Amino acid sequence: MKSKIITLLLLNVTLLAFGQANIMDCVVKNSDLPPPDGVVYSSDPNLYLYGDPLVFNVFYWQVRDPNGGFGGQEFSQTKVLENIAYLNKFFNQYNIFFKYRGYDGFDTPANLPLYELTYDEELEQWVCEDTGQLDPNGYGFIDRCQYSQFGSWVESQGYKVSNAINIYVPYGSQFGGASFGSKVILKIDKLTDSVVFHELAHSFGLAHTRSNMELYSSERATRDPNGPFYYNADTAADGLVQTAAHDVFYDRVCGDGNDPACYPTINSEACSVDQYSMETDYDGRYTKPHIAWGDVVNLMSSAYLCTENYFFPAQVNKMRSYIENSYTLQGLMTDVAALYEPYAGIYTDGTPQVATGSPLFQPGFDYQFLNCYPDGGYPLPSDYYDTSFIYTDGGFWWYGFSKDIDPSNYYTIRHKDRYAIRIEQIEQQPRKCWNTGQGAIGGTLVKFNDGVLNTNVTIQPQDSTAINNPQFINNLQPGLYNVIKTYQSGETQENIVQKNNN
Repeated sequence: MKSKIITLLLLNVTLLAFGQANIMDCVVKNSDLPPPDGVVYSSDPNLYLYGDPLVFNVFYWQVRDPNGGFGGQEFSQTKVLENIAYLNKFFNQYNIFFKYRGYDGFDTPANLPLYELTYDEELEQWVCEDTGQLDPNGYGFIDRCQYSQFGSWVESQGYKVSNAINIYVPYGSQFGGASFGSKVILKIDKLTDSVVFHELAHSFGLAHTRSNMELYSSERATRDPNGPFYYNADTAADGLVQTAAHDVFYDRVCGDGNDPACYPTINSEACSVDQYSMETDYDGRYTKPHIAWGDVVNLMSSAYLCTENYFFPAQVNKMRSYIENSYTLQGLMTDVAALYEPYAGIYTDGTPQVATGSPLFQPGFDYQFLNCYPDGGYPLPSDYYDTSFIYTDGGFWWYGFSKDIDPSNYYTIRHKDRYAIRIEQIEQQPRKCWNTGQGAIGGTLVKFNDGVLNTNVTIQPQDSTAINNPQFINNLQPGLYNVIKTYQSGETQENIVQKNNN
């Protein structure tokens, strides 16, 4: 007998007052991933900071319905830049970075077979059954029975950038996200949701911490290799000793499958379980949660929405090791120098430049743009490895942007002529000095008559000859000044000068 369609299961879970948030968000199974390798990964929280930065290219695809529709949802470059910023702000702490490489989109085929996910009680597993009907949404809305065939379809159609992580964005799905190798499915309303961290971690070699009774994934709770119970913490579930052995947080067979006693009470705000909650491993041992709050908040658990999501250090160290030893992932990567390259806009070699055309940089980093010299030394940006230029650190001769900049200001993150780039998340050394040597077209000399910064000033316009004179400041009389230079692009530079007797 076959019964329990997926919508009924979801209804039952929803009615429970036990906070099983996002329980159906991830469709990846541990058994779909490489089995545990038996390596005991370090739990040193600083180990991953000693390695080289790992930088991934990322390309986005809008997945539309057969008529070119997107379910009334908004898709734009700003949306995908929000995701790039979200990824970098989280993963940069683990010395992992992402480089935005653009976006595109495609319509999906009409009249796909419509499947229904049902539970086969004889096989004791979920199966996809053909309803005999056709799906009018194509892959614009992806159900749980379609995500695997979708991955094959985009490969066959060439909707994939070979040297990048490809993030496919449908307007809807029966799940929050899925990951298979270099491809990730992430519906539009999950672009800034913790499920994206969860799915990328699958791509980077991490399994779910929950045992979930999946073949080799059944972990016992013991952490003592010499203990009386069978030890398998390094070869079961996610293969990481540091993470908990539990399966009660997910779809454990318990009672009739809907018994509230089988689910812990989750406080998603505090990221904790209540004091009466229990969890059990495959053998029914270990009745109290292992590092209880960590079980819930850990990103590879059941993807609960908590206020503070994170990985254990051992998980990060495993991810980095997996990346460094994966031929496939190595082919999706670039070098750190790419983070100092714009994703749009142009550099000029000295011709007058329109301000709106200057090179744009992706959000998600703390940038400082520092005035650099010599004039005309770098008509196009200097090589990433060339740090022979001089730069002014601080004062009025720099401008910057926060990693938390509002999306409405993304398109102000520009590299202007006469500046070098510092990315705080990478290093303190500025790179890519761009100084075309184009002088100011004019300017203004403001003298503060009282010797302090106030409104008692004398203002003197300056032509290009005067303002560009190398001896302009040296020739000033003693006093406090603001030297303002105006350039062809419309931008200005200000420099406060205290001129003493000399």
